[in-house]
Amino acid sequence: MAPMTVEIEVFPLAADHSGIWLVGGHDAWRPGHALDAGTTIHAAAESVLRSRGALDDLVALHSTSWRQAEGVAIHTYMAILAREGSVPGSWPQAVPVDDLLAGAVEKPFLHAATAPPLPRRVDVLRHALRDLEWGQRHLRFLLTEDDAVAATLDENWRRHLAAIRPALSNLYRHGERVTARPC
Repeated sequence: MAPMTVEIEVFPLAADHSGIWLVGGHDAWRPGHALDAGTTIHAAAESVLRSRGALDDLVALHSTSWRQAEGVAIHTYMAILAREGSVPGSWPQAVPVDDLLAGAVEKPFLHAATAPPLPRRVDVLRHALRDLEWGQRHLRFLLTEDDAVAATLDENWRRHLAAIRPALSNLYRHGERVTARPC
């Protein structure tokens, strides 16, 4: 049996007067290969940003979660990027986060309390922006509890984060009794 590999994904996010944007389009940025054993996961996330020409725009980098897929552990990072002006003016492929999260997808797959969740990529993005761990969203938590990150978030970020409502509080409520789901 082969050993499990480690991969990363980086959700590059930026905010302007009109909203929060996923700079990479409809998905995260990925290096397309497993990590080298001689690197750190954080350095690999920075490398992804460097390869996309976004490292100089980085103001905060935060690991939000991890998940397991067949033969791979995927570590997820959220990168907060900043440039003057409108986000689509700097990154034409950018997509408004509201469009990605506004009920365009169904709720996550059901799973039993002892079974691993089966998150989709959009669920991972929801988690990064609207997580209720510790009663806060990741970014909201960092805004109030991490002075270094809070100092990097401009008024656009603060205004848009205040408007985001928690989402995970009912993502797994389907109005029915949950039984184990085969993996």
